[in-house]
Amino acid sequence: MRHRLVLAAGIAAIAAAPMMAEAQIACARATSPINRAICGSLHLLDCDRELAAAYGEALRRRPRPTW
Repeated sequence: MRHRLVLAAGIAAIAAAPMMAEAQIACARATSPINRAICGSLHLLDCDRELAAAYGEALRRRPRPTW
């Protein structure tokens, strides 16, 4: 359950910052509990990378406004 909460928070953080969709967490400077939890788990780091890559790809594929 805790991993799901951390992952959900990570998703929300990525969704809130589209320009940083492909940025990875700077674990050496991680100060928030969520970032420290992600940095402390190889599985969550892998999930974060996969999610960032998928989100970045979705942003690249989305239709551009024509106005």
